[in-house]
Amino acid sequence: MATLAATQEIAQAVRSPELLKRVYFTLGAIAIYVLVNYIPTPGVDPTAIQQFIQSAGAGNLLGIFNLFVGGGLARLSVLALGIMPYINASIMLQVLSAVYPELREMQQEGDLGRRQYARITRLLTVFLAALQAGGLMIALLQTVEPTVERTGGFWLGMVVAFLSLVAGAMFMMWLGEEITKHGIGNGVSLLIFIGIIQNLPVQLSGEFQAVAADPRRALPLGILFFSLFAITVGAVFITLAVRKVPVHYPRKQVAGRLVGGQASFLPIKMAQAGVIPIIFAIAVRMFPSTLTLIPSLRPTENELMLSFMTFWNNFWFEVISTFLLVVFFTFIYTAIIFNTQEIAKNLQRQGGFIPGIQPGRKTFEYLDKILFRVTFFGSIALGLITILPSVLREATGIQTLFISGIGLLIIVGVAIDTLQQLAAHMVMRRYTGFRRTATRVRYR
Repeated sequence: MATLAATQEIAQAVRSPELLKRVYFTLGAIAIYVLVNYIPTPGVDPTAIQQFIQSAGAGNLLGIFNLFVGGGLARLSVLALGIMPYINASIMLQVLSAVYPELREMQQEGDLGRRQYARITRLLTVFLAALQAGGLMIALLQTVEPTVERTGGFWLGMVVAFLSLVAGAMFMMWLGEEITKHGIGNGVSLLIFIGIIQNLPVQLSGEFQAVAADPRRALPLGILFFSLFAITVGAVFITLAVRKVPVHYPRKQVAGRLVGGQASFLPIKMAQAGVIPIIFAIAVRMFPSTLTLIPSLRPTENELMLSFMTFWNNFWFEVISTFLLVVFFTFIYTAIIFNTQEIAKNLQRQGGFIPGIQPGRKTFEYLDKILFRVTFFGSIALGLITILPSVLREATGIQTLFISGIGLLIIVGVAIDTLQQLAAHMVMRRYTGFRRTATRVRYR
């Protein structure tokens, strides 16, 4: 009965004109993104980027970046940079907000402050997109044969390609913001979600054809699928796990009336930092590969760099270092976004307290201890989810099916967030309907 009632409620909500409008807008924006992602960058040979990926010796890391942009990097489409410049700009400003109080106060100054903060984010996105597009152009120049004459037309083609990549990144930023404003879910996260799942059908089709040609691959593929399902279940648990710290607010007398006296809780998520530590870890892992763009540091020209890159790209060193980096950045980023000292001050200022804990410094120490314990287990879980897909691919020998831990976390997080927003729209529709019914009854 409960399932039937829930199904009927969802069916009624889906028939809501406002909700349907948001769903259609989201689907249309996704369709536009998928189509534009297949428009090639003008003036550049797409095979050049594939040669760079192979020569850089970082196919696994660049493969993760390519996963985020829906295969646009491998095709060198106009959306090859994807939404990553916007994400990097948002992360940088969030970290800087912990250092510069002016940025943090700007977000708390109402609509005007939020618009100024958004303008700074967009400007920083343009700068980072230009930086990344320039780096990609330098990488492509390394693949050009020395015998190719670099005339004015050649450089004009490179400039057009550079501007196309920057414009593509700006288009992605605009499209993500429009989905957030007029669609369902977080637009930026949804675009990454679509980019990740976009290539899965092709990869799965290739694996099934390989199994049909060689039935011995069926067992490793089955083990990989079962393991990925178990990791996905773990990712759901990590995403939803919350430590609820009880908070009480005393009753106050205002204008002769007693108000307040409510009990609440302070949620401390197990995955408080989300996927940001994984992005930081991947950035650190990719940095030496970026240095190989410098002609004097290319492995083919520098024996020391060749030895270092051979060690740096060793599979087990990559796995262990990525795990440790994720754990490290989880603690760092959680401390930035969840300031226990500031929370303790706000609770004391509002008259709130944790039962059995004195307000002020004791509350700060108590929250800090809980945050450390939750973050410790959360960082270990994030690290394992990050490296296990790579270990499984290496163990089963199936390298063509590229599914990363960060991809699974994003898929789970976006799916949960979208469902929660759908539920919020359903609750709002029910509340609006209740208000209309109450109004009709009142004026009869």
